[in-house]
Amino acid sequence: MFFVQINHTGKGFLFLIFREIKLRKYSSLHKLFYSLKVLEFRRKFFAKYRQKKINKQKFTIISNNCWGGEVYESYNLIKQSPTVGLFLWASDYIKFISNLQQYLNQPLKFIDPKESNYYEKLKLTPGYGTYPVARLDDIEIFFMHYSSKKQVLEKWNRRIKRIKWDHILYTRGAS
Repeated sequence: MFFVQINHTGKGFLFLIFREIKLRKYSSLHKLFYSLKVLEFRRKFFAKYRQKKINKQKFTIISNNCWGGEVYESYNLIKQSPTVGLFLWASDYIKFISNLQQYLNQPLKFIDPKESNYYEKLKLTPGYGTYPVARLDDIEIFFMHYSSKKQVLEKWNRRIKRIKWDHILYTRGAS
């Protein structure tokens, strides 16, 4: 059995798996890979067209998962949210948005993934422990699309400065 995690830092890894296990041309994993590539291409190819159809290009999406980043990419917009490329558990997300400015003024404190309050729930998840995990006061943030703490800090701080406080969209996916 093979687990494949596709993210911004591991796309090359997927090619390696195909080469190493010599997948048949029409295997289900092969079809999945190409389906994802087609969706990514479609999202980016039509972004300029979609962008012309919206009436506002400067807004912030505060999301507990990757949805916000997908929207910014689908419209070819600058990412104006620190919550791109990460996930928060529902209870932490509710706390986070309930006092957003207070949390965003806190420094990120990186922790060992084994120290997470959610370790027992996540330890068997493919890829867990390979990406940075941080605390902001009493909540935990899982930066699953980042490869280093340095990258997290650069993007987190840059995107906090881009927040459009008068145009925020809050969204929550399943977790």
